[in-house]
Amino acid sequence: MSSALPVSVFAISLMLALGSCPGEGATGVVQAVVYGLIGSPVYHKEVPVKLDPGVGQRRNPGFEAIHGHKAVHLIERLGLGMDGREAQRLEAQRIRDARIPYEDAQLNYVAPNY
Repeated sequence: MSSALPVSVFAISLMLALGSCPGEGATGVVQAVVYGLIGSPVYHKEVPVKLDPGVGQRRNPGFEAIHGHKAVHLIERLGLGMDGREAQRLEAQRIRDARIPYEDAQLNYVAPNY
């Protein structure tokens, strides 16, 4: 049955390319080849889009109020996961971070060998 699937897909695509009317067969094949090489005209259509270049500056204070400067609070929340065990992970991270001072961790860091 697995060998019948590619044959049926090929037969359906060939019927669609040839068209339903006998006189449209060559047009369907040419159109399929052209669309396959350069794409549908929809891809080459230009669409005007309204952009507001100052929206980032206007929204930045609200974003920083919620997520912290450079999204440090957002990154921390995402790093804790979203499965209901965020408090357990936060406690484990605080214990780990209190045991290893930042400066010592940077000085004694050994890069992994890949």
